[in-house]
Amino acid sequence: MKQYMIICCAGDGGSFLTTVVAQLLGYQIKAKFSNTGHAHDMGRGNWRGAESLCLIGDNWEMNYRPGARLYTSHVMPYNYIQQNPDVKIIKIDTAPKDYRKVTELCVSKAWPDMWTPEEYAKWVGPDYPPYHKSNVEQSKLIRNDLINDLVINYTKKWQDHHRFVPVHHVINFRTIMGIDNIDLVDSICKIVSQPATLIIRQYVAEYQKVNQSLYFKNYVRQS
Repeated sequence: MKQYMIICCAGDGGSFLTTVVAQLLGYQIKAKFSNTGHAHDMGRGNWRGAESLCLIGDNWEMNYRPGARLYTSHVMPYNYIQQNPDVKIIKIDTAPKDYRKVTELCVSKAWPDMWTPEEYAKWVGPDYPPYHKSNVEQSKLIRNDLINDLVINYTKKWQDHHRFVPVHHVINFRTIMGIDNIDLVDSICKIVSQPATLIIRQYVAEYQKVNQSLYFKNYVRQS
């Protein structure tokens, strides 16, 4: 039984890629995404019943579960990789010109769920509106402050740290979002040696369409 690990930066579509790989491996998980194009489970139970799938996120020690067939992590577990050389590492790669876009997606999709009075207190500036659970969606000022900080202090640092890590397969951020000329489904099928179904292709097409309409209106498709 082959094992796979997806290494991804927050905002680059790692949860979406996990959903597609899981479906190709035969797991009957809910292929959902929000109206903001967010495919992260965020505790909603989309992954329930897929015991061979392990979502590690930022917390390896807390969330790692041995024996899974598919892992997704924001952390490159060097010791684990050395001890488990048969696990195939799939990394989402992002060019520097797209760091800000990845950060924008992270803020637009994930931060509304993470925005609390405590987070507001950490970021509040003199021109901020009063706290509201919808601040991130409603305030361009708050959203831009988050993006301007995180693009340097999270996204760039993550990319620099993972730039030369040893991996078996690389998928570009633009391929994930459908804004280059590479077919994402075909690429994943080759990696996991499984054929695509019409349902998977439709899910990918719908996800990419929603994200393109929200976040990539001015992007030029590139090869």
